[in-house]
Amino acid sequence: MSRNFGFLVLALTVAVATADDGPSDWSHQVELPTGETAIELFNGHDLTGWKGLKKYFSVVDQSIRAANDEPVSHGTYLFSDQAFREFRLLLEVKQNRSKGYSIMHSAVAALGERFTDPGSEFAFKGPLLMFCHDWGIWGAYTRGRIFPSDQKGPMMEVPWEKDGEWNQIEILVVGNRIRMVANGTVVIDHTETKDELKKCPIALQLHNNKEPQEFHFRGLVAVENPADELLTVKKDDIGVSTVVPSNVVIVHGAWGGAHHWKAVADSLSHDRAMDVRRITLTGLGERSHLASRDVDLPTHIQDVVNAIEFDDLSNVVMIGHSYGGVVVSGVVDAIPERISRVIYMDAHLLDDGESYLTHHTELKEKLVDRADQDGEGWQLPVDWANPMRDTPHPLATLLQPIHLQNPDGAKVQSSYWLFTDGGKPEADERHFYYQRAQQRGWPVKTFSWDHNPHRSRPDDVVAELAKLLKDPT
Repeated sequence: MSRNFGFLVLALTVAVATADDGPSDWSHQVELPTGETAIELFNGHDLTGWKGLKKYFSVVDQSIRAANDEPVSHGTYLFSDQAFREFRLLLEVKQNRSKGYSIMHSAVAALGERFTDPGSEFAFKGPLLMFCHDWGIWGAYTRGRIFPSDQKGPMMEVPWEKDGEWNQIEILVVGNRIRMVANGTVVIDHTETKDELKKCPIALQLHNNKEPQEFHFRGLVAVENPADELLTVKKDDIGVSTVVPSNVVIVHGAWGGAHHWKAVADSLSHDRAMDVRRITLTGLGERSHLASRDVDLPTHIQDVVNAIEFDDLSNVVMIGHSYGGVVVSGVVDAIPERISRVIYMDAHLLDDGESYLTHHTELKEKLVDRADQDGEGWQLPVDWANPMRDTPHPLATLLQPIHLQNPDGAKVQSSYWLFTDGGKPEADERHFYYQRAQQRGWPVKTFSWDHNPHRSRPDDVVAELAKLLKDPT
């Protein structure tokens, strides 16, 4: 059951059903990239090509109806005959919200395995890509909530859901990256770091429930081995993506520490519901007791890599401030599969083989002399008023060249912010890095802030970060 749709509509066009009920051609009218062949999983008339319990799954008005009129003690699934590993799936789903029907989420089950549970002949173990009433990824019989990892309870009252109406869904799985678009908005973007994803049938979920529930599915067009691009994302008043990033990791600058970012991190965590981690680099801040001449740039890069890997973080938004930009570049090169976005804040943006001081010859000479005078040749003392408890910085981290060899690191979405301290951008000492970001085609912004706005104006930094994370353009 396959055919190539060709060019049916303009790129990124999503057709809207003309009626609230009955058949829809939306899934068939999404233009597929050249080389993709559509597979119609549902013929609109019967459940040919599917296996499940007929008392729960049937065909009504050219849609698949999943419903129970009596308590169902175990979740059950309708499985496709065909199995998929990397795929694109286009479908529409609607939940019955009328009186007498309970509110419950449903899901597309994929990348796991079918098994027989004592309570159900058609059970599933693996990722559930959830929609309606709750959104995200749940590991059925495995890990609980996977995305967003910090979500406590159902992800309800979200702006992208159409309660009781048809919701247009695109699911894209390429490699270990799983994405979902709902009504034009990206609501899931998760890269799986565990080796658990499997080729298996696609399944539609009917959740266990003591009360009647009803879902309808239609469209159900799949593609094997799709192009790595979402087709149905659109910009509107919601923005490109309103999903709160699972994890934000902040890397401070030279002489600094995680304590410098406490106000920003607390606000992002408490007011914006983000999971924020502040990393203090070895030998600095509260870890200044670990300072030694052995601390170098690879040490600091490994500090952050370990924090991410030992906590098994994925979809990480990284913020690198000043010298922290150097560290962040090294982290992205080491584990690009775990990083979704990088924000360089008034930071050094290096190419392979450069150091923090490569483009600052006079400063290099001064710092080396200063370390020789009062830092035993390896440490840079604090030479200014110090209300924020800055600590001496290991000189080697500023002199050592960075090694950037992973081409996947260059694919990670990145932005650059330049802080001009009220001056002209072209006169700023970091304007060179701002220009480099422009040449790479990154989104860039300038602010009249001083070099440390996370200390002097944290509320403004939080507001701009929330804006960027909502719409990266």
